[in-house]
Amino acid sequence: MTRTFWRWFVMLALANMMVYFVWGWMNGYIIAHYQIRMVREAAHPIISAEMPRFDILNAEQWPEAVRSVHARWGIPARLSDMDYLPSMAWENVGVYDDRTAYDMAFPRGAFAYMVLSDKHTVVEIGPLPNMGFVTSLDNLLAVVLWMAFNGSALMWLLHHQNRRTQAIERATLAFLADGTARHIPDEVQDSLGQAIRSVNLMAGRAEQLIRQRQSLISEQRELLHAVSHECRAPLARVSFALEMLAHSESDVQRRQLTRDMEQAIAELDLLVRELLTYARLQHGAQRLELVETSLPEMVEDVVDKTKTLYPSIAFRCDGAYSIEKVLVDSRLFNRSITNLVRNAACFARSTVSVSVEKTSERFHIHVDDDGPGVPIEQRERIFEPFTRLDPSRSRDSGGSGLGLAIVRGISERHGGTVKVSDSPIGGARFTLSWPNRSAA
Repeated sequence: MTRTFWRWFVMLALANMMVYFVWGWMNGYIIAHYQIRMVREAAHPIISAEMPRFDILNAEQWPEAVRSVHARWGIPARLSDMDYLPSMAWENVGVYDDRTAYDMAFPRGAFAYMVLSDKHTVVEIGPLPNMGFVTSLDNLLAVVLWMAFNGSALMWLLHHQNRRTQAIERATLAFLADGTARHIPDEVQDSLGQAIRSVNLMAGRAEQLIRQRQSLISEQRELLHAVSHECRAPLARVSFALEMLAHSESDVQRRQLTRDMEQAIAELDLLVRELLTYARLQHGAQRLELVETSLPEMVEDVVDKTKTLYPSIAFRCDGAYSIEKVLVDSRLFNRSITNLVRNAACFARSTVSVSVEKTSERFHIHVDDDGPGVPIEQRERIFEPFTRLDPSRSRDSGGSGLGLAIVRGISERHGGTVKVSDSPIGGARFTLSWPNRSAA
């Protein structure tokens, strides 16, 4: 606001200074000469007739002669002393001749002066008729110049402001039309400039939110498509089992069909639970309940439980017992480690190794397998929902297809990361890292 005031103040001050100098020049060199000429022309008949008459009269007769001037010409006239002559008229004495002078001022009017023979007495004639316009020319010029210069200054200021406000309007309409933010260039440090910068920030933020929304809608559409695809197989198995069950006469076959349906329903139940977990992680609805947790014990517990499910796989565990307590959500972290270990066991040929590492800034859990590994170009995509890279990592290997996506969501909620690289034992190494917030 202060900058705007000073900008307008300076512009109007400069405009008024220009008015002052231009008016002074025009009034001194053009208007004043024109006014004197017009007054001389108006007073010439009177002075030409009265000057010879006053020259033949003595000083005692001058008062009567002055009264006769008023009677003959209908214009006031009076005797005056040279010392009381107005400054403008005094300066003009001798300019045109030695015995006449002229003065004009608005609203006083125009006057002519005759210097009598004693060189001290003057006859003041006026105000002369029909000279109002002439005497007000200087004031009229001042008004015209003031309006012209101040109007031009205001026009420039308003045009400048209007151009900037129109830029805001165009950017706003364009944003409403296609949702694309147009940056408005403006470096002026005033209230409108601040408003323009705020509009730029708002438009950029709104565009970012629109893109995030569009991305979210696209992700949800892809996720819905993937979910429908994942549900198709167990639902088809249930439908097939029900149809076969209706025509089966063998108790053994009925029991087998029932087990198949139970397995398919269990897969659907797992899929729904995993989807709910993934959705809560994605939208920040999953609150962290940070507690002091023994990381080595958690890793060993997960490995022990997974061993029973994969008896043909050899599990190695380095619990890094120097690490005492960490501050994590124990339930989510257990879920994350379990998903990584089971994923490794699904694709390992014979060995899965789990190790824990602590640095000055972060904790790391490495899960290695000696399976086929993950191609470099697929190492980011593998953490997307329902991603299966090749037949060796197919649906037949078990799982909902959301395990690694959930691992990434849990790690991000803890301010960490998860990545995949080549394993020292020949397959894939999944590394879960998060900031060092140890409790002990």
